[in-house]
This record gives sequence, structure tokens and C-alpha cells, in this order.
Amino acid sequence: MNEETEKERKVKKPLASKVGLILGINFAGVVAIFLFYIQFNGNPTIRVNPVTTVGDFRVYISSSKDLYLAGEPFDFKVYLTNLSSNYKNFEIYAFDLKITGSSTDVYLFKTSNVIRSTIDPKSTILIYSVKGGTNFTTGNYTGKVLMNLNGKTVLIGKNFKYTSNISPFFTFANDFIVEGQKENVSVYLRNISTDTINVKIQKIIFSISNQRQILSTNDLTLNSTLTMPPDSKSFVCNYQTKTIQNPGDYIFAAKIIGNQDMVATSVISVINKDGISGISGLKITSDLPSDVKSKVPVSFSVFLVNDDALQKKYVILDSLTVIIKKDDVEFYRFSSAVPHNFRINAGEKKIIFDSKALQELTFSEIGTYDFEVMVKIGNNSISYNKKFQSS
Repeated sequence: MNEETEKERKVKKPLASKVGLILGINFAGVVAIFLFYIQFNGNPTIRVNPVTTVGDFRVYISSSKDLYLAGEPFDFKVYLTNLSSNYKNFEIYAFDLKITGSSTDVYLFKTSNVIRSTIDPKSTILIYSVKGGTNFTTGNYTGKVLMNLNGKTVLIGKNFKYTSNISPFFTFANDFIVEGQKENVSVYLRNISTDTINVKIQKIIFSISNQRQILSTNDLTLNSTLTMPPDSKSFVCNYQTKTIQNPGDYIFAAKIIGNQDMVATSVISVINKDGISGISGLKITSDLPSDVKSKVPVSFSVFLVNDDALQKKYVILDSLTVIIKKDDVEFYRFSSAVPHNFRINAGEKKIIFDSKALQELTFSEIGTYDFEVMVKIGNNSISYNKKFQSS
């Protein structure tokens, strides 16, 4: 009996030691994962790297940018790379992704599904991809991934930021001006964010320069405050430039000074009088349908087309008239005698009238209508006519 017991002890002792070692390793892994989960869930400001190496594998996070404008969707990808020259099997036992901003979780993904696969030598595969978050407010964010790769705990993370952006921009009365003329400019601000922002403007410094020097400056004092809702634009002011005498391209700039200093720039093209185009190579067209539904609102545009495939046109359109009539009775008329300068690239067209900007039309009477467009360019005229049906 004692001999059997002694033999059993000799046999079981190394087995018990082996089992104890395995359990010890697993327990240590569980403790490590547990501690990481405490960091993962309990401390959103923990600093983590976007890449880590586990044996022959590298795990890393990638995104298209680190700074997003409020309202832009973020993108977030997790990759696995096989660093070795051999095929490698891998197992992912758990995968958690969390995006945190201002101590608040804004995106969570968790799975306990086991992923088993093989990756080619010196190759990379995509593990997870997410794109979204267009309603993120401004602030700092951290995306963190916790995963179990081949029994080892991996914690990686990447910081990114959402920022509000107030962007100034111009609209010009003309595509170009003729030497000796002035240009009328409208200044706007665009709120590219999900926040309502108060913008205080003390003054605007306007300037015109060429490649060598500043030619003129002018200060405009405003002392105004604009309250801009999310994703909106606001009119700031109108401005007329000083006369520009010599042909060429000039940089027009506006420096806005206030609680946010901003600068907007654009190019003003000044054309020699001899460079003004006549009607040669120009025609008019429209996207007005040939058939419209009665009592259904319809809108259309009128285009000035440059049929010259080699040369751009600088056109001064002196007047525009649009008429729609039925049985010689005018149903609609638009007329403008305000000159407008259009630059039309070779083989392209430029919109010169948009009915939607004024009103949508409704043809209540069934029948045939006449559509006429007449433009005056210098001492010459171009016309366009078509018939369309309302049914």
C-alpha cells in the first residue's frame, strides 16, 4: 500500500506541477487583461501608442487625419501586419473599440467572437473599420482598441481632434474687370461646425497686391457681432475695390480682426480692353424641358456657351431678357440692363440666368408656350428660341 502510494506520488507530482504552471500562466493573463480593462474603462486620458508589436505581428491604428472640422465624419481602421517571412496563424479572442471625448464615451464596439485566420508573409490585413461621427462637437478625442491576440493583451490608441472653423469667403460681381474699373465684392463667413458661434468683428483690412508688393489697402470699421448657427453662412459687408489700371492677376485679401482673426484671399483678373471678346463662337442654350407638367413648379437655367475649343472668352454681357409667352400673351418676363463680365473657358458654358434664384414657375394652362432669350454683347445680339408643351 505504501509502495503504491509512493509510486502514485512520483507519477502525479510532475503532472500536478505542469497543470499548476498552465493555470498560473492563464491566471496571470486574466489579471493582465483585467488590469488593462481597468485602464481601458476607468481612465479615458491614458496615453497609448497607435502601434505595437506582438511576436511576429504588428497591430496599428490608422486614420486619414488627426484634425477634423466639426461636422466631418471621422474614419478609423485597425490593421494587422505579419512581420515574418512565413505564413502565420493568428487568433483574436476578444476585440473592444472605444472612442472617448471629454470623459464621455461617444462610440463603443465590443465582440467576444473568436477570429482565427492565416496571414501571408510580409503582408497586412484590415481587422476593423469604422466611419461616422458627423455630430461630434469640438474637442479632443481618443480612440482605443483592446484585444487579445494569440493569448496576449494588446492596447493601442490614437488621439484626434474636432475643431470649429469660421471660414471667410468672397463673392464677386464679375468674373473679371477691365483695366480702369472697380470691382464689387461681398464678404461672408461660413460656420463649419456643429456649434453656435458668436463672431465679433472690429474691422476688416482690405488689400490688393501683385507678386511683388501691396498696391493698396483700406480699413473698414464694423464693430459688429454675428451669431452663427451650426453649418450656416452670414453676410458681413459689401466692398468696392479701388481702380486697377494695369492688366494682370491681382491678389485681393481681407484680414478680419476680432475675437477670431481670419484672412481670406482670392484672385481678381484685370483684362486689357483689346482682350474683350465679341459674339464670335458664342451661343445660348437652356435646360428648360420640352414637356412640363401643368400646375407643377418648374425651374430652368440659361447658359452662354463658348464653342471655341481652343480659346477662352472674356465677355461683357450688357443686357439679358427672358420671355415666356402663350398665344402672343406674355406669361413671364425677366429683364436686366446691368452689365456683367463673364469668363468662359474654351469649349465650356457659363450660367447667366437661374429662374430658381428668383422664383419657380407653374404653367397652369395646357398648351404650347414660346420661350425666348435675348442678350446684348457690345453692339451685337444673340437670341435663343424654343417651344415647349404644358400638359
